[in-house]
Amino acid sequence: MKEPTLRDLHGRASQLVRQLEWFDIDHVLRGHNKEADQLANEAMDKGSGRTPFRSPLPTAQRPPQEFNGVVRGGKIELVDGDLPEGTAVQVRVKR
Repeated sequence: MKEPTLRDLHGRASQLVRQLEWFDIDHVLRGHNKEADQLANEAMDKGSGRTPFRSPLPTAQRPPQEFNGVVRGGKIELVDGDLPEGTAVQVRVKR
């Protein structure tokens, strides 16, 4: 490992892992886990005192900010779009 900061982090992580009863880690390529890659970059930026760079999504990939839906059986069904599983939403009732 060439980067001194990563070498230090690896050493600290190795010490902590030895204190655990059980530990497992798998290698996942960046392209298959963009959220983890983004979080790792933000953590490294924070640790080095740099402001994290956030690349905006291309316009074609940005989800719309408002959706239309209807309540059926106590659940909101979207009329015009889909949200990824686990998306946090805020509901405002139109009057």
